This record gives sequence, structure tokens and C-alpha cells, in this order.
Amino acid sequence: MNKRPVSANVKNKYITSRNRNPVYYKKPFWLPAVSYYFLAVGVVIAAFFIVWWFLQDPRGGTPWIPAGIFSSALLIAIVLLREIILRNAMNRYLIAKRRLDSNLNHAVKRHPQPNNKLTLKRNSVFLRDIERKSDAARTLRQLPDAHLEVFEVCEEYLRLTGRELESIRIGSTRLGAIRKGRRRVKELHKYHLLTWAAVESGFYTQEAHVHDTIAEKIENSEKALNVLNTALQFYPGEIRLLESADVIKEVIATARVKLSIEVAEQAAEARDYRSAIKNYKEALHLLAREDMKNTGTEKLASTITNQMVSLRNRAEESAARDSGDNHSDDLEENEND
Repeated sequence: MNKRPVSANVKNKYITSRNRNPVYYKKPFWLPAVSYYFLAVGVVIAAFFIVWWFLQDPRGGTPWIPAGIFSSALLIAIVLLREIILRNAMNRYLIAKRRLDSNLNHAVKRHPQPNNKLTLKRNSVFLRDIERKSDAARTLRQLPDAHLEVFEVCEEYLRLTGRELESIRIGSTRLGAIRKGRRRVKELHKYHLLTWAAVESGFYTQEAHVHDTIAEKIENSEKALNVLNTALQFYPGEIRLLESADVIKEVIATARVKLSIEVAEQAAEARDYRSAIKNYKEALHLLAREDMKNTGTEKLASTITNQMVSLRNRAEESAARDSGDNHSDDLEENEND
């Protein structure tokens, strides 16, 4: 987990081979985040009034209460539908897309397309579209997909204009416009990527706090760390990302130590001393290996060491009792003979 992911998001396990089926590199079919959520709001409002009208009673009553409950549940369902179904698909797409970028650049160099150049008009339209999406994403600040979409468009613009700058002539009227556009898009690229990383990692961090089991806390914390590592691929010197990643790493390390101790305690209660000692050793190794800044680390290591000594003594006593019982049984058998 201390290693950065190979490309754009979440876990390395999503990339198993360079020769994956091409279908995995296609962008998932979905509505843009801004359009999706504005449409969702419209559907929810319409559903509210339909239910309210249907439940109206001439004798009185409060039909707006069930209508409000229904529309609220519908809104939650719409949001969860997008988050659950499309989130992982989009993450896999970004991983594949990032890996293919270098190959695409080489292919364009080998097979130039002079008729497909970025004209002043196309450049202006492209920039207006980015600004429009950026404004909408700022309105929907807490929706990570909106920022991810703007980042993706900015990445495409920077890739396209980067190729253009390699072949554009000095003195061309396009040169100044493209350079100015790139400066602006780089600002938006960074802003929306960092905002996405903050909101997305915050979501997983909150999930880690909600879950009761240590294993689930570790899993969600690792997802949050992978999100931050994704952003660090683009901005490795960003202090906010580095600090957040360090905090989450320490949380994961602490949770792993607690998990090993928990398993060791369970084994000790079951008098499985060998397994208990093994898990305590694992906890000590984690304390030594992980970069934990907790001031109580030395005290915890000392406590674990004392537990291991106690368990070894109990194991020896148990072995001695078993040996003594076996010896007594042998003497009784000899006397009977």
C-alpha cells in the first residue's frame, strides 16, 4: 500500500495485463454528472407533485408528507444508483486511459493528421465547454463525479494541445491562443483533480469511521489512500495530498496492528498459544516496518513483548503438565502390569 498505483485510480489489481480485452478501455456509457443530477432533481420534483396530487383528499389530510418521503427516497436511490454502478466502471476506465496515453501519442507522431488540427474556432469552443463544465462542477462541489469529468476534459485538452505545439509554426496565430488556453486549463486541471481527491477520499474515510470491523476500516482507508495516490501521480509535490496520505497511512498501519493484536487475543483465549504468539510477532513487525508517528508506539511494543513472554511461559507450563500427565499414565500402566 505504500507504493503508488501505476495509473489513474484505485487498486493495481484492476490492471492485470497490457493485452486486456479492448472493451475495458471504452468509456462507460453514462450521462455527464451535471446533466445527470439536474435531471434527477427534475424527476424528484415531478414525482413529489404527482404523488401529492394522487394522495389529495377532499376531506383533508397532509398528502405532502408521504409525497416528501417518497421523493426523498427516490433522490437517495438515484444518487446511490450512480455511485454504485458507475463509480467502479469509471475508475477502471481512467486506469486504462492513463496507460494508453503514451501509446496514443506515439501513434499520432507516426501517423500525423494535418487536416485534424486544432483551429482557433475549435480551440475557443473547447475552452468554453471546459469553463461551462467547471462552473457547474463548482456548483455541485460535493459530487466527486462532476470534478472528475472536468479533470478528464482538461486532460484531453492538454494532451491534444501538447501534440499541436510540437508541429505548430512560430508566428502562427494559433500559438498564442493555445498557450493561453493551456495556462487556464492547467489551473482547472489541478483544481478539479484536487477537489475530486478531497471529496472522494473523504467519502472513503467517512466509510472507514462508520464500519465497526477493523478489516472494513482498513479496506476503506486503503481506497482513500489510492485516491490520494492517483492525484499525487499528477502533482507529486502537493503538500495537502502528501499530508493527507501520511495521515491515512498511519491510520492503516495502526489498524493493521490492532487487527493482529485482536486475532492474537482471540487465539490466547482459545489456548492456541502458538497462533497467539505468531500474531503478536506480526504486530511487532508492523510496528517496526510502518512509519507510525504515534508517541505510544514504544509502549505498545513493550506491552506486546510482555504478552509474548507470558504466553511462552503458559505454553511451557501447559506442555509440562501434558508431559507429566503422560508420565503418570505410563507409571500406572507399568504398575498394573
